[in-house]
This record gives sequence, C-alpha cells and structure tokens, in this order.
Amino acid sequence: MSDQAAFAKFEDGWEEDGVGKDGMPLYKPRLMIVFSKPPYLQTKREAEEEDIEQYSEPYKLYLKLKAGREVDKTEGYPLALWAAISKSEFEQLVAHGILTVEQLAKVAERKGGTKMPEPIMVLASRAKRMIALQKEQGRYEATIEQLREERDALAAELTELRVQLSSANSVINTLQSRIASIPLPAGRAA
Repeated sequence: MSDQAAFAKFEDGWEEDGVGKDGMPLYKPRLMIVFSKPPYLQTKREAEEEDIEQYSEPYKLYLKLKAGREVDKTEGYPLALWAAISKSEFEQLVAHGILTVEQLAKVAERKGGTKMPEPIMVLASRAKRMIALQKEQGRYEATIEQLREERDALAAELTELRVQLSSANSVINTLQSRIASIPLPAGRAA
C-alpha cells in the first residue's frame, strides 16, 4: 500500500428522520466528508468539527461550491443555471470565485496578466459572446415594444377617425335629404 495521504472532500448528505404524515420518508441535511485513496478506497461519513479544522481547504472549496449553487442570492445569470458548462467546469469556475456568467465575461475582457487556465478563458469568451447576443436581442425587443406602442396609438386614432367619418356621413346624408326636399324653381329641372 502507498504512503500517499487520502483526499478529503466535503459534500451534502442526508439522514433519514422518520416518516411524514403523507407516508413519505423525511430526511435531515447533513455535512458529509468523503475520504478517497485512489484507485480503490473510498469512505464516506458525517463530518465533525475536527474534520473541518483538519481539512480547511477542502471545506473552503465546499463553501464556495455551495454558494455557487445558491441562485437566489446571486446578481446576474448564475453559472449553476448556465447549460453551456459541465459540472467539472462549474466547480472549477466557482473555485476561482466566478459565480455568474457576467463575472466570467469580465475575465475575457482582461488584456494580459490573467492567471486563469486556458479552458476558463475559452468559457469566458463564450460568456462574452452570449452577453453581447443578449444585448442585441434586448435592442430588438425595445424596437418591437416601440412599434407595438405606435401600432396601438394608430389603432386608437383610426377608431376615432372612423367615428368622425360616420358623423360626417350622417351630416352629409341629412343635408342631402334637406336639399332634396327643397322644390326647384319653375323651369329648372333636376
């Protein structure tokens, strides 16, 4: 057996907590720690305070990943919802402190001096293109909304003009009937 230390990783786990009123099982969330020593050994148990102290770096990574998955608290488009990346890419980005697509796009805008790995830079350029595409789409949506408002205004104006035309036609018909009822002087034929 090798003298290599085991890898530690924290993750969310669950413990059975009885049965609910509807007959379905209830679970309590638990912080678990996974020890693995490749290629064959892997154990999983509930984490203790000593584990958090002893394996502080994996615990910090766990906290970053957990924060990255909390989509309600992020401003912008969360990476956890972006279908363009895999789970491992998500974990790599969150480990670098990148939680949103907008943050990732800003990485692509940096000129030189970035210490980001090449795969992250490729993802950053994809994020930048996606944001540019959304801006274009937003511009089209604004144009469509403006045209919709103009159409509604023209429809209201058309309705008003139809009412005025109907009123003018009734006045014309009334005047025509008055004129028709006036007798013509003798010697003038209609």
